[in-house]
Amino acid sequence: MPQLSELASTYAVRVRNWAVVGNGANRVAAEEIRIKLSELCYKAIPADVTEDKKHIDLSTEPLTLVIANDLLEEVVQDTVKEVSIFKAHNGRPLVVCTADESRFDGVAQAVIRLPEIGGGLGFVLATVAGHLFGVAAAKAIDASAQPLRIARAELTRLRDNPTLWDRNLVLATMSAVTDAIESGVTDTALPASLGMTFARQVAQLEREPAAPAAAELDKLIALLTIMIEELSRPIDTIRHQAKTVTVGVSRPQLELSPLIEETLWRLGLPAANLKDRDREMLEAISPLITRVKGAIRYSVTKLSDDGDWALKAGPAAGESRTADSRYLNGAPAAGTKRTALRTGSMQFSLGRNGNQSVIVAPVWQEGVPADLLLMDLDLLPEAPVTQIISILKMLRSRYDELVEAIGEYQPGRSVSQVLEGLSPRDVIFQDAKWLLQTMVEPLQSRTSTKAKVRTAEEVLR
Repeated sequence: MPQLSELASTYAVRVRNWAVVGNGANRVAAEEIRIKLSELCYKAIPADVTEDKKHIDLSTEPLTLVIANDLLEEVVQDTVKEVSIFKAHNGRPLVVCTADESRFDGVAQAVIRLPEIGGGLGFVLATVAGHLFGVAAAKAIDASAQPLRIARAELTRLRDNPTLWDRNLVLATMSAVTDAIESGVTDTALPASLGMTFARQVAQLEREPAAPAAAELDKLIALLTIMIEELSRPIDTIRHQAKTVTVGVSRPQLELSPLIEETLWRLGLPAANLKDRDREMLEAISPLITRVKGAIRYSVTKLSDDGDWALKAGPAAGESRTADSRYLNGAPAAGTKRTALRTGSMQFSLGRNGNQSVIVAPVWQEGVPADLLLMDLDLLPEAPVTQIISILKMLRSRYDELVEAIGEYQPGRSVSQVLEGLSPRDVIFQDAKWLLQTMVEPLQSRTSTKAKVRTAEEVLR
């Protein structure tokens, strides 16, 4: 529903306090909507009977979702009065009502009209609309962090490559963040103290004509990370529904590496257009990534309904060159690229020569793959076995494939024993059976000479 996305982008990102109200069966809808809004948008949201939303509640000037469809005539009149009170207290009432109801037009901030289905089931349709508004609101809040993500990626790039320092570019990037905060699109989630701290650090940056020290950039990058975390709203409804405790969510423990974010930015590919599962896998391996050696974006054209696609090489980053691609002038997709398009999911590859660490992922628009992302990665040479196991469990069925291969080729051994001595690249990019049959024994014979493993976090820090 385009209207819901527009309302979320206009109001949900700018109002900190929210509420949901309804009468009769619509009170049930209000409770259900409140749960979903809380889950998706990380907010404590009250749900009340419409006429009970008085006095001190209204002083918070909340964004109030008023469920008012399928009401008795006398109740409609009372609800119109209550909505006018909400608006008079500088609140922002968004009213959900039937398509032919016009009495809320002059008193509500906005009206969401739903078809009348009868049978006393209007509250079910209202619940669906409320859930969709929650999804749109979470996406809008998450999108408000995009200028901050771009700024963090740029600062990370310049910290790692001091010779590329460009004061004007940095100040312009920081100004984009300041403009976003000043416009109010971060008001719903970003604490004022963080905005003020950021403004002070930018002011200090503006006073310094020379490039700041790496420690100062690290300080600003760390602040941007905290701010991004406040605004991040990843949507994973399956995980939410699977929880034994329905209400409340945990903040994400993983996020895309700034190196990945910078690469996507340079290729003009929004991370939001990756499938949720592919993004989660990128987040899982992000702590292990030390460099994006090269990347390229391919445009995708469907040739037939039989699973054939054509690729044309587009923008490139790092060591990759569009002119060197066999898809420079367009060609049918082959190999891992075709597999990624056929399965609609991210693929891991060792490259044609077997000495690369390549991921290939479709990038989606309106339900179809519009582009294909290829990145060649450098990973940490070593990582703790416990960390590798945790990452494997997040990579679709890779962990299960390894457990099953161990049972067939190395019975009696544990996953930890098998992985001891293997590099993250071997474990993530090699086939499980090939690992067990070819690499485990020779690599384990050398484990006594390996240096003490440092965690990915220590290396990146």
